[in-house]
Amino acid sequence: MNLDKFELRFNDDINMQTTNDGLRVSGYVNKTNQWSQTLGQRKKFVERILPGTFNKALQNENEIRFLAEHDKDKVLATTRNGSLILREDNEGLYMEATIAPTSYGRDYHTLIQEGVIQNMSFGMAVIKDNWRKLNDGLYERSISDLALYEVSAVKDPAYAQSTIAARSIEVIEDVEITEEIKEKRELTLQEQLDAKRSLLKSQEKILSLFESDSVIMKDIEKTKGEIRKMEAVLDSQTTATTADNLEKQESRMMTPVGTFDSDLVKTNLIREKAKKMKGKYSLVGRTNIEIQKEGKLEVVLQDDENYDKNLFVGDSDNVILDDYTGTKILIDTQRIGTGVEASKTLLEKSNRVEQEEVIENTAIDRIHDGLNRSMLKGEGNMESLNADTSVSSITPSVEVNKISWLDVTTLIGKMNQTYREGAEFIMHTNVLNKILINVDFKDHIEFDMDEVSDERMYHLLGFPIIVNDYADENRIILSNLKAGYKTLFSENLKSVTQDIYGNQINKQYRSFDLQPTSNTNKAYKGTIVYVMDVFAGGKVINKDCFARLDVKTA
Repeated sequence: MNLDKFELRFNDDINMQTTNDGLRVSGYVNKTNQWSQTLGQRKKFVERILPGTFNKALQNENEIRFLAEHDKDKVLATTRNGSLILREDNEGLYMEATIAPTSYGRDYHTLIQEGVIQNMSFGMAVIKDNWRKLNDGLYERSISDLALYEVSAVKDPAYAQSTIAARSIEVIEDVEITEEIKEKRELTLQEQLDAKRSLLKSQEKILSLFESDSVIMKDIEKTKGEIRKMEAVLDSQTTATTADNLEKQESRMMTPVGTFDSDLVKTNLIREKAKKMKGKYSLVGRTNIEIQKEGKLEVVLQDDENYDKNLFVGDSDNVILDDYTGTKILIDTQRIGTGVEASKTLLEKSNRVEQEEVIENTAIDRIHDGLNRSMLKGEGNMESLNADTSVSSITPSVEVNKISWLDVTTLIGKMNQTYREGAEFIMHTNVLNKILINVDFKDHIEFDMDEVSDERMYHLLGFPIIVNDYADENRIILSNLKAGYKTLFSENLKSVTQDIYGNQINKQYRSFDLQPTSNTNKAYKGTIVYVMDVFAGGKVINKDCFARLDVKTA
Protein backbone atom coordinates (compact mmCIF):
# COMPACT_ATOMS: atom_id res chain seq x y z
CA MET A 1 0.00 0.00 0.00
CA ASN A 2 1.45 3.37 -1.03
CA LEU A 3 1.79 6.07 1.56
CA ASP A 4 -0.01 8.78 -0.42
CA LYS A 5 -2.98 9.32 1.88
CA PHE A 6 -4.08 8.30 5.34
CA GLU A 7 -6.47 9.12 8.14
CA LEU A 8 -5.28 10.99 11.18
CA ARG A 9 -6.60 10.42 14.70
CA PHE A 10 -5.78 12.60 17.72
CA ASN A 11 -5.80 11.70 21.39
CA ASP A 12 -5.77 14.63 23.81
CA ASP A 13 -6.12 12.48 26.94
CA ILE A 14 -2.36 11.94 27.31
CA ASN A 15 -0.12 13.14 30.12
CA MET A 16 3.57 12.68 29.24
CA GLN A 17 6.22 12.65 31.94
CA THR A 18 9.94 13.28 31.41
CA THR A 19 13.29 12.38 32.95
CA ASN A 20 16.59 14.24 32.83
CA ASP A 21 18.52 11.42 31.17
CA GLY A 22 16.47 11.34 27.99
CA LEU A 23 12.76 10.98 27.43
CA ARG A 24 10.95 7.75 28.17
CA VAL A 25 7.24 7.73 27.48
CA SER A 26 4.70 4.97 27.67
CA GLY A 27 0.93 4.70 27.45
CA TYR A 28 -2.02 3.87 25.24
CA VAL A 29 -2.16 5.52 21.84
CA ASN A 30 -5.66 4.17 21.23
CA LYS A 31 -8.12 2.08 23.25
CA THR A 32 -9.72 -0.65 21.14
CA ASN A 33 -13.46 -1.29 21.01
CA GLN A 34 -14.26 2.20 22.32
CA TRP A 35 -16.35 4.62 20.28
CA SER A 36 -14.61 7.84 19.27
CA GLN A 37 -15.95 11.36 19.38
CA THR A 38 -18.04 12.42 16.35
CA LEU A 39 -15.90 12.64 13.18
CA GLY A 40 -16.46 13.72 9.56
CA GLN A 41 -17.32 16.97 7.82
CA ARG A 42 -20.20 16.19 5.45
CA LYS A 43 -21.42 12.98 7.05
CA LYS A 44 -21.02 12.55 10.79
CA PHE A 45 -19.80 9.22 12.16
CA VAL A 46 -18.21 7.59 15.19
CA GLU A 47 -15.69 4.79 14.90
CA ARG A 48 -13.99 2.10 16.91
CA ILE A 49 -10.99 -0.09 16.19
CA LEU A 50 -11.82 -3.71 16.87
CA PRO A 51 -9.60 -5.84 19.15
CA GLY A 52 -6.82 -7.61 17.22
CA THR A 53 -6.68 -4.97 14.50
CA PHE A 54 -3.45 -3.38 15.72
CA ASN A 55 -1.86 -6.81 16.21
CA LYS A 56 -2.58 -7.59 12.59
CA ALA A 57 -1.07 -4.26 11.52
CA LEU A 58 2.09 -4.80 13.58
CA GLN A 59 2.62 -8.22 11.98
CA ASN A 60 3.34 -6.43 8.68
CA GLU A 61 6.67 -5.45 10.28
CA ASN A 62 6.87 -2.18 8.38
CA GLU A 63 8.86 0.58 10.06
CA ILE A 64 6.73 2.78 12.31
CA ARG A 65 8.22 6.04 13.51
CA PHE A 66 7.51 8.27 16.48
CA LEU A 67 7.63 11.81 15.07
CA ALA A 68 7.42 15.36 16.31
CA GLU A 69 4.43 17.15 14.73
CA HIS A 70 4.35 14.43 12.01
CA ASP A 71 7.51 15.99 10.58
CA LYS A 72 9.43 13.21 8.76
CA ASP A 73 12.71 15.02 9.50
CA LYS A 74 12.09 14.95 13.26
CA VAL A 75 12.20 11.28 14.15
CA LEU A 76 12.09 10.84 17.93
CA ALA A 77 12.11 7.02 17.95
CA THR A 78 11.50 4.14 15.54
CA THR A 79 10.63 0.46 15.61
CA ARG A 80 13.61 -0.19 13.32
CA ASN A 81 16.18 0.17 16.11
CA GLY A 82 13.90 -0.79 18.99
CA SER A 83 13.66 2.70 20.48
CA LEU A 84 9.90 2.54 19.75
CA ILE A 85 8.01 -0.50 21.00
CA LEU A 86 4.37 -1.00 20.03
CA ARG A 87 2.08 -3.82 21.11
CA GLU A 88 -1.62 -4.48 21.42
CA ASP A 89 -2.96 -5.84 24.70
CA ASN A 90 -6.49 -6.28 25.98
CA GLU A 91 -6.81 -2.49 26.40
CA GLY A 92 -5.52 -1.25 23.06
CA LEU A 93 -2.37 -0.04 21.28
CA TYR A 94 0.37 0.48 23.87
CA MET A 95 3.64 2.29 23.14
CA GLU A 96 7.00 2.72 24.83
CA ALA A 97 9.52 5.12 23.35
CA THR A 98 12.98 6.34 24.30
CA ILE A 99 13.81 9.60 22.54
CA ALA A 100 17.40 10.07 21.33
CA PRO A 101 19.12 13.16 22.82
CA THR A 102 19.35 15.07 19.53
CA SER A 103 18.92 18.85 19.51
CA TYR A 104 15.27 18.66 18.51
CA GLY A 105 14.84 15.63 20.77
CA ARG A 106 15.99 17.73 23.73
CA ASP A 107 13.76 20.59 22.52
CA TYR A 108 10.70 18.33 22.46
CA HIS A 109 11.79 16.87 25.79
CA THR A 110 11.54 20.40 27.22
CA LEU A 111 8.19 21.12 25.51
CA ILE A 112 6.72 17.90 26.90
CA GLN A 113 8.23 18.58 30.31
CA GLU A 114 6.66 22.05 30.38
CA GLY A 115 3.27 20.70 29.28
CA VAL A 116 3.30 22.58 25.97
CA ILE A 117 2.87 19.31 24.08
CA GLN A 118 0.21 17.05 25.53
CA ASN A 119 -1.41 15.42 22.49
CA MET A 120 -0.72 12.18 20.68
CA SER A 121 -1.88 11.19 17.20
CA PHE A 122 -1.38 8.34 14.77
CA GLY A 123 -1.73 7.94 11.03
CA MET A 124 -3.42 4.93 9.47
CA ALA A 125 -4.80 3.65 6.20
CA VAL A 126 -7.98 1.65 6.68
CA ILE A 127 -8.03 -1.63 4.77
CA LYS A 128 -11.32 -3.10 5.99
CA ASP A 129 -14.25 -1.59 7.82
CA ASN A 130 -18.00 -2.03 8.31
CA TRP A 131 -20.66 0.67 8.54
CA ARG A 132 -24.17 0.99 9.84
CA LYS A 133 -26.54 3.93 9.85
CA LEU A 134 -28.74 4.82 12.81
CA ASN A 135 -32.16 6.44 12.60
CA ASP A 136 -30.80 9.77 13.82
CA GLY A 137 -28.48 9.96 10.78
CA LEU A 138 -25.27 9.13 12.61
CA TYR A 139 -23.03 6.42 11.15
CA GLU A 140 -21.08 3.83 13.11
CA ARG A 141 -17.81 2.51 11.71
CA SER A 142 -15.97 -0.60 12.94
CA ILE A 143 -12.39 -0.99 11.67
CA SER A 144 -11.03 -4.54 11.48
CA ASP A 145 -7.89 -4.09 9.34
CA LEU A 146 -5.51 -1.16 8.89
CA ALA A 147 -1.96 -0.15 8.04
CA LEU A 148 -0.18 1.81 10.77
CA TYR A 149 2.46 4.27 9.60
CA GLU A 150 3.42 6.61 12.42
CA VAL A 151 2.62 8.00 15.84
CA SER A 152 3.41 11.55 16.79
CA ALA A 153 3.58 14.03 19.66
CA VAL A 154 1.72 17.15 18.52
CA LYS A 155 1.16 20.63 19.90
CA ASP A 156 -1.35 21.86 17.31
CA PRO A 157 -3.51 19.37 15.35
CA ALA A 158 -4.04 21.94 12.56
CA TYR A 159 -0.29 22.47 12.21
CA ALA A 160 0.29 18.70 12.14
CA GLN A 161 -2.18 18.37 9.25
CA SER A 162 -0.41 21.06 7.25
CA THR A 163 2.94 19.34 7.90
CA ILE A 164 1.57 16.10 6.51
CA ALA A 165 0.11 17.91 3.49
CA ALA A 166 3.57 19.34 2.77
CA ARG A 167 4.79 15.75 2.43
CA SER A 168 2.29 15.25 -0.46
CA ILE A 169 0.15 13.05 1.73
CA GLU A 170 -3.60 13.58 1.70
CA VAL A 171 -5.27 13.60 5.13
CA ILE A 172 -8.73 12.10 4.66
CA GLU A 173 -11.43 13.81 6.73
CA ASP A 174 -14.56 12.72 4.88
CA VAL A 175 -14.40 8.96 4.66
CA GLU A 176 -16.25 7.24 1.85
CA ILE A 177 -19.09 5.23 3.36
CA THR A 178 -19.07 1.99 1.41
CA GLU A 179 -21.93 0.20 3.13
CA GLU A 180 -24.94 1.47 5.00
CA ILE A 181 -27.01 -0.77 7.22
CA LYS A 182 -29.93 1.09 8.69
CA GLU A 183 -30.61 0.02 12.21
CA LYS A 184 -33.16 1.18 14.69
CA ARG A 185 -31.48 3.07 17.50
CA GLU A 186 -32.09 1.66 20.95
CA LEU A 187 -33.51 3.98 23.57
CA THR A 188 -31.01 5.33 26.06
CA LEU A 189 -31.51 4.39 29.70
CA GLN A 190 -32.67 7.95 30.45
CA GLU A 191 -35.26 7.69 27.65
CA GLN A 192 -36.44 4.32 29.01
CA LEU A 193 -36.72 5.86 32.48
CA ASP A 194 -38.77 8.78 31.15
CA ALA A 195 -41.08 6.31 29.38
CA LYS A 196 -41.52 4.29 32.60
CA ARG A 197 -42.35 7.43 34.58
CA SER A 198 -44.94 8.36 31.96
CA LEU A 199 -46.40 4.84 32.20
CA LEU A 200 -46.60 5.17 36.00
CA LYS A 201 -48.57 8.41 35.73
CA SER A 202 -51.00 6.70 33.34
CA GLN A 203 -51.40 3.71 35.67
CA GLU A 204 -52.05 5.96 38.67
CA LYS A 205 -54.60 7.94 36.66
CA ILE A 206 -56.38 4.70 35.74
CA LEU A 207 -56.34 3.58 39.38
CA SER A 208 -57.97 6.86 40.41
CA LEU A 209 -60.99 5.89 38.32
CA PHE A 210 -61.44 2.75 40.41
CA GLU A 211 -61.68 2.63 44.19
CA SER A 212 -59.61 -0.54 44.46
CA ASP A 213 -58.15 -2.82 41.81
CA SER A 214 -55.51 -5.30 42.97
CA VAL A 215 -54.25 -6.00 39.41
CA ILE A 216 -53.62 -2.31 38.68
CA MET A 217 -52.03 -1.81 42.11
CA LYS A 218 -49.68 -4.73 41.47
CA ASP A 219 -48.74 -3.28 38.05
CA ILE A 220 -48.01 0.07 39.71
CA GLU A 221 -45.74 -1.56 42.30
CA LYS A 222 -43.92 -3.40 39.51
CA THR A 223 -43.43 -0.18 37.53
CA LYS A 224 -42.16 1.63 40.63
CA GLY A 225 -39.64 -1.16 41.20
CA GLU A 226 -38.43 -0.90 37.59
CA ILE A 227 -38.07 2.88 37.96
CA ARG A 228 -36.01 2.44 41.15
CA LYS A 229 -33.68 0.02 39.38
CA MET A 230 -33.23 2.34 36.37
CA GLU A 231 -32.49 5.29 38.66
CA ALA A 232 -29.94 3.16 40.53
CA VAL A 233 -28.29 2.20 37.22
CA LEU A 234 -28.05 5.85 36.13
CA ASP A 235 -26.51 6.74 39.48
CA SER A 236 -24.00 3.87 39.29
CA GLN A 237 -23.15 4.78 35.67
CA THR A 238 -22.31 8.32 36.78
CA THR A 239 -19.96 6.92 39.42
CA ALA A 240 -18.53 4.37 36.99
CA THR A 241 -17.91 7.07 34.37
CA THR A 242 -15.95 9.10 36.90
CA ALA A 243 -13.93 6.04 37.86
CA ASP A 244 -13.43 5.06 34.22
CA ASN A 245 -12.15 8.53 33.36
CA LEU A 246 -9.66 8.29 36.21
CA GLU A 247 -8.53 4.84 35.08
CA LYS A 248 -8.07 6.11 31.51
CA GLN A 249 -6.08 9.07 32.76
CA GLU A 250 -3.95 6.82 34.92
CA SER A 251 -3.37 4.11 32.29
CA ARG A 252 -2.49 6.64 29.60
CA MET A 253 -0.16 8.58 31.88
CA MET A 254 3.33 8.66 30.36
CA THR A 255 5.44 7.16 33.11
CA PRO A 256 9.03 8.38 33.58
CA VAL A 257 12.04 6.31 34.54
CA GLY A 258 12.31 6.99 38.27
CA THR A 259 9.71 7.94 40.86
CA PHE A 260 6.64 10.07 40.24
CA ASP A 261 4.56 10.90 43.28
CA SER A 262 1.41 12.97 43.69
CA ASP A 263 -0.83 13.15 46.76
CA LEU A 264 -3.86 13.75 44.56
CA VAL A 265 -3.14 10.74 42.35
CA LYS A 266 -2.46 8.53 45.39
CA THR A 267 -5.68 9.60 47.11
CA ASN A 268 -7.58 8.81 43.92
CA LEU A 269 -5.88 5.42 43.73
CA ILE A 270 -7.14 4.69 47.25
CA ARG A 271 -10.61 5.65 46.06
CA GLU A 272 -10.42 3.31 43.06
CA LYS A 273 -9.23 0.38 45.17
CA ALA A 274 -12.02 1.04 47.67
CA LYS A 275 -14.50 0.85 44.79
CA LYS A 276 -13.49 -2.80 44.30
CA MET A 277 -15.54 -3.52 47.42
CA LYS A 278 -18.78 -3.83 45.46
CA GLY A 279 -19.50 -7.52 45.93
CA LYS A 280 -22.89 -9.13 45.68
CA TYR A 281 -23.69 -8.80 49.37
CA SER A 282 -21.49 -5.81 50.17
CA LEU A 283 -22.49 -3.51 53.01
CA VAL A 284 -19.54 -1.13 53.09
CA GLY A 285 -19.59 -0.80 49.30
CA ARG A 286 -23.11 0.65 49.48
CA THR A 287 -22.24 3.29 52.07
CA ASN A 288 -21.26 6.90 51.48
CA ILE A 289 -17.47 6.53 51.20
CA GLU A 290 -15.16 9.44 51.98
CA ILE A 291 -11.42 9.41 51.18
CA GLN A 292 -9.04 11.88 52.81
CA LYS A 293 -5.47 12.17 54.08
CA GLU A 294 -6.43 12.72 57.71
CA GLY A 295 -7.87 10.01 59.95
CA LYS A 296 -10.59 12.10 61.58
CA LEU A 297 -13.79 13.56 60.12
CA GLU A 298 -16.45 15.60 61.95
CA VAL A 299 -19.97 15.09 60.61
CA VAL A 300 -23.27 16.77 61.50
CA LEU A 301 -26.02 14.23 62.17
CA GLN A 302 -28.98 14.51 59.85
CA ASP A 303 -32.68 13.78 60.26
CA ASP A 304 -35.90 14.68 58.53
CA GLU A 305 -37.94 15.73 61.56
CA ASN A 306 -40.25 18.67 60.95
CA TYR A 307 -39.19 22.10 62.25
CA ASP A 308 -41.64 22.39 65.15
CA LYS A 309 -41.92 26.16 65.71
CA ASN A 310 -44.46 28.87 64.85
CA LEU A 311 -42.61 31.11 62.39
CA PHE A 312 -45.30 33.78 61.97
CA VAL A 313 -44.09 37.16 63.32
CA GLY A 314 -45.20 40.78 63.23
CA ASP A 315 -44.04 43.16 60.48
CA SER A 316 -41.53 44.87 62.78
CA ASP A 317 -40.55 41.82 64.86
CA ASN A 318 -37.36 39.82 64.46
CA VAL A 319 -37.60 36.35 62.97
CA ILE A 320 -36.54 33.37 65.04
CA LEU A 321 -32.81 32.77 64.68
CA ASP A 322 -31.66 29.19 65.13
CA ASP A 323 -28.02 28.29 64.68
CA TYR A 324 -27.29 25.54 62.13
CA THR A 325 -25.11 23.37 64.30
CA GLY A 326 -26.87 20.14 65.09
CA THR A 327 -25.28 17.21 66.85
CA LYS A 328 -21.78 16.51 65.63
CA ILE A 329 -20.07 13.13 65.63
CA LEU A 330 -16.46 12.24 64.97
CA ILE A 331 -15.48 9.46 62.59
CA ASP A 332 -12.03 8.20 63.54
CA THR A 333 -10.18 5.61 61.46
CA GLN A 334 -8.48 2.51 62.85
CA ARG A 335 -6.12 0.05 61.21
CA ILE A 336 -7.55 -3.12 59.68
CA GLY A 337 -5.05 -5.38 57.95
CA THR A 338 -4.35 -8.77 56.43
CA GLY A 339 -1.34 -10.72 55.19
CA VAL A 340 -0.91 -13.09 52.25
CA GLU A 341 1.96 -15.57 52.00
CA ALA A 342 3.27 -16.30 48.49
CA SER A 343 5.92 -18.66 47.18
CA LYS A 344 9.07 -17.03 45.74
CA THR A 345 9.24 -19.82 43.17
CA LEU A 346 5.71 -19.07 41.99
CA LEU A 347 6.49 -15.36 41.71
CA GLU A 348 9.72 -16.01 39.80
CA LYS A 349 8.27 -18.56 37.37
CA SER A 350 5.15 -16.55 36.53
CA ASN A 351 4.30 -12.97 35.70
CA ARG A 352 5.08 -11.28 39.02
CA VAL A 353 2.94 -8.24 38.21
CA GLU A 354 -0.09 -10.45 37.51
CA GLN A 355 0.52 -12.54 40.64
CA GLU A 356 0.80 -9.44 42.82
CA GLU A 357 -2.46 -8.16 41.32
CA VAL A 358 -4.14 -11.44 42.34
CA ILE A 359 -2.63 -11.12 45.84
CA GLU A 360 -3.80 -7.49 46.06
CA ASN A 361 -7.37 -8.43 45.08
CA THR A 362 -7.32 -11.28 47.62
CA ALA A 363 -6.25 -8.88 50.36
CA ILE A 364 -8.92 -6.34 49.38
CA ASP A 365 -11.57 -9.09 49.44
CA ARG A 366 -10.51 -10.12 52.96
CA ILE A 367 -10.59 -6.56 54.24
CA HIS A 368 -13.96 -6.08 52.50
CA ASP A 369 -15.37 -9.10 54.37
CA GLY A 370 -13.87 -7.82 57.62
CA LEU A 371 -15.50 -4.41 57.22
CA ASN A 372 -18.89 -5.98 56.41
CA ARG A 373 -18.60 -8.10 59.56
CA SER A 374 -17.59 -5.10 61.68
CA MET A 375 -20.62 -3.09 60.48
CA LEU A 376 -22.86 -5.74 62.03
CA LYS A 377 -20.76 -6.54 65.11
CA GLY A 378 -19.45 -3.07 65.93
CA GLU A 379 -15.78 -4.04 65.69
CA GLY A 380 -12.98 -1.50 65.35
CA ASN A 381 -14.29 1.98 64.65
CA MET A 382 -17.24 0.81 62.54
CA GLU A 383 -20.59 1.55 64.20
CA SER A 384 -22.90 -1.46 64.38
CA LEU A 385 -26.11 -1.50 62.37
CA ASN A 386 -27.51 -3.94 64.96
CA ALA A 387 -27.35 -1.37 67.75
CA ASP A 388 -30.70 0.03 68.91
CA THR A 389 -29.20 3.54 68.64
CA SER A 390 -28.56 3.05 64.91
CA VAL A 391 -32.21 2.81 63.84
CA SER A 392 -35.14 5.19 63.92
CA SER A 393 -37.73 2.54 64.80
CA ILE A 394 -37.94 -1.03 66.11
CA THR A 395 -41.08 -3.00 65.28
CA PRO A 396 -41.90 -6.42 66.82
CA SER A 397 -43.37 -9.16 64.64
CA VAL A 398 -47.07 -9.99 64.98
CA GLU A 399 -46.47 -13.67 65.70
CA VAL A 400 -43.80 -15.62 67.53
CA ASN A 401 -40.99 -17.08 65.39
CA LYS A 402 -42.72 -16.03 62.18
CA ILE A 403 -42.33 -13.24 59.64
CA SER A 404 -45.58 -12.26 57.95
CA TRP A 405 -46.46 -10.11 54.98
CA LEU A 406 -47.93 -7.58 57.42
CA ASP A 407 -44.62 -7.45 59.33
CA VAL A 408 -42.62 -6.55 56.21
CA THR A 409 -45.08 -3.96 54.91
CA THR A 410 -45.22 -2.40 58.39
CA LEU A 411 -41.40 -2.25 58.42
CA ILE A 412 -41.40 -0.45 55.07
CA GLY A 413 -44.00 1.97 56.36
CA LYS A 414 -41.83 2.75 59.40
CA MET A 415 -38.95 3.98 57.26
CA ASN A 416 -38.95 7.66 56.36
CA GLN A 417 -40.42 7.74 52.83
CA THR A 418 -37.67 10.10 51.67
CA TYR A 419 -35.17 7.25 51.89
CA ARG A 420 -37.21 4.30 50.67
CA GLU A 421 -35.94 4.64 47.12
CA GLY A 422 -32.47 3.12 47.05
CA ALA A 423 -33.08 1.12 50.22
CA GLU A 424 -32.14 -2.53 50.84
CA PHE A 425 -33.03 -5.31 53.27
CA ILE A 426 -30.25 -6.76 55.46
CA MET A 427 -30.87 -10.23 56.91
CA HIS A 428 -29.35 -13.55 57.94
CA THR A 429 -29.44 -16.53 55.54
CA ASN A 430 -31.90 -18.35 57.82
CA VAL A 431 -34.27 -15.38 57.74
CA LEU A 432 -34.18 -15.34 53.93
CA ASN A 433 -34.91 -19.08 53.84
CA LYS A 434 -38.01 -18.56 56.02
CA ILE A 435 -39.26 -15.90 53.60
CA LEU A 436 -38.61 -18.09 50.55
CA ILE A 437 -40.80 -20.91 51.86
CA ASN A 438 -43.55 -18.60 53.13
CA VAL A 439 -46.48 -18.60 50.68
CA ASP A 440 -47.35 -15.02 51.71
CA PHE A 441 -44.30 -13.81 49.79
CA LYS A 442 -44.45 -16.04 46.68
CA ASP A 443 -45.73 -13.22 44.43
CA HIS A 444 -43.48 -10.55 45.91
CA ILE A 445 -39.98 -12.01 45.77
CA GLU A 446 -37.87 -12.05 42.62
CA PHE A 447 -34.36 -13.18 41.67
CA ASP A 448 -33.28 -10.13 39.71
CA MET A 449 -30.25 -8.06 38.76
CA ASP A 450 -28.81 -5.85 41.49
CA GLU A 451 -27.74 -2.57 39.95
CA VAL A 452 -25.06 -1.84 42.57
CA SER A 453 -23.07 -5.08 42.28
CA ASP A 454 -24.34 -5.92 38.76
CA GLU A 455 -25.14 -9.46 39.93
CA ARG A 456 -28.39 -11.38 40.30
CA MET A 457 -29.80 -11.61 43.80
CA TYR A 458 -33.13 -11.86 45.61
CA HIS A 459 -35.39 -8.78 45.77
CA LEU A 460 -38.38 -8.40 48.08
CA LEU A 461 -40.98 -5.86 46.92
CA GLY A 462 -38.31 -4.40 44.64
CA PHE A 463 -35.71 -3.96 47.42
CA PRO A 464 -32.48 -6.02 47.12
CA ILE A 465 -31.80 -8.47 49.96
CA ILE A 466 -28.28 -8.24 51.39
CA VAL A 467 -27.51 -11.56 53.06
CA ASN A 468 -24.85 -11.66 55.78
CA ASP A 469 -24.54 -14.36 58.42
CA TYR A 470 -23.28 -11.83 60.98
CA ALA A 471 -26.75 -10.30 60.91
CA ASP A 472 -29.07 -11.26 63.77
CA GLU A 473 -31.14 -14.38 62.99
CA ASN A 474 -34.25 -12.78 64.45
CA ARG A 475 -34.07 -9.38 62.75
CA ILE A 476 -34.58 -7.67 59.42
CA ILE A 477 -33.06 -4.23 58.84
CA LEU A 478 -34.40 -1.97 56.12
CA SER A 479 -31.66 0.51 55.33
CA ASN A 480 -30.54 3.15 52.89
CA LEU A 481 -26.79 2.78 53.45
CA LYS A 482 -25.85 5.33 50.80
CA ALA A 483 -27.76 8.11 52.55
CA GLY A 484 -27.42 7.00 56.17
CA TYR A 485 -23.94 5.54 56.78
CA LYS A 486 -20.61 7.26 56.10
CA THR A 487 -17.37 5.30 55.80
CA LEU A 488 -14.04 7.10 56.07
CA PHE A 489 -10.82 5.75 54.56
CA SER A 490 -7.69 7.72 55.46
CA GLU A 491 -4.36 7.74 53.67
CA ASN A 492 -2.07 7.13 56.68
CA LEU A 493 1.22 7.60 54.85
CA LYS A 494 4.07 5.30 55.90
CA SER A 495 7.66 5.63 54.65
CA VAL A 496 9.89 2.58 54.12
CA THR A 497 13.66 2.99 53.75
CA GLN A 498 14.72 -0.64 53.22
CA ASP A 499 13.28 -3.35 51.01
CA ILE A 500 12.96 -7.04 51.90
CA TYR A 501 16.42 -7.71 50.45
CA GLY A 502 18.10 -5.06 52.63
CA ASN A 503 18.51 -2.51 49.86
CA GLN A 504 18.08 1.16 50.71
CA ILE A 505 14.88 2.58 49.21
CA ASN A 506 12.60 5.53 49.71
CA LYS A 507 9.07 4.26 49.22
CA GLN A 508 5.76 5.36 50.67
CA TYR A 509 2.79 3.13 51.42
CA ARG A 510 -0.82 4.18 51.97
CA SER A 511 -4.12 2.47 52.69
CA PHE A 512 -4.81 -0.38 50.23
CA ASP A 513 -1.15 -0.51 49.09
CA LEU A 514 0.34 -4.01 48.93
CA GLN A 515 3.63 -4.13 50.84
CA PRO A 516 6.14 -7.03 50.72
CA THR A 517 7.59 -7.52 54.20
CA SER A 518 10.80 -9.08 55.45
CA ASN A 519 10.40 -12.10 57.69
CA THR A 520 13.46 -14.27 58.38
CA ASN A 521 11.49 -17.44 59.11
CA LYS A 522 9.38 -17.03 55.97
CA ALA A 523 12.49 -16.25 53.91
CA TYR A 524 14.02 -19.57 54.95
CA LYS A 525 10.83 -21.28 53.79
CA GLY A 526 11.13 -19.57 50.41
CA THR A 527 8.04 -17.40 50.79
CA ILE A 528 7.25 -13.69 50.81
CA VAL A 529 4.58 -12.18 53.04
CA TYR A 530 2.54 -9.36 51.55
CA VAL A 531 0.69 -7.09 53.97
CA MET A 532 -2.15 -4.69 53.26
CA ASP A 533 -3.27 -2.10 55.79
CA VAL A 534 -6.40 0.02 55.54
CA PHE A 535 -7.40 2.75 57.97
CA ALA A 536 -11.19 2.83 58.19
CA GLY A 537 -14.02 4.08 60.37
CA GLY A 538 -17.77 4.37 59.93
CA LYS A 539 -20.80 5.95 61.57
CA VAL A 540 -24.55 6.11 61.13
CA ILE A 541 -25.16 9.74 60.15
CA ASN A 542 -28.94 9.58 59.65
CA LYS A 543 -31.08 7.20 61.71
CA ASP A 544 -34.10 7.99 59.51
CA CYS A 545 -32.44 5.77 56.90
CA PHE A 546 -32.79 2.67 59.12
CA ALA A 547 -35.78 0.73 60.47
CA ARG A 548 -35.74 -2.69 62.10
CA LEU A 549 -38.10 -5.63 62.51
CA ASP A 550 -37.50 -7.87 65.54
CA VAL A 551 -39.02 -11.35 65.37
CA LYS A 552 -40.63 -12.39 68.64
CA THR A 553 -39.18 -15.49 70.22
CA ALA A 554 -40.83 -17.85 72.71
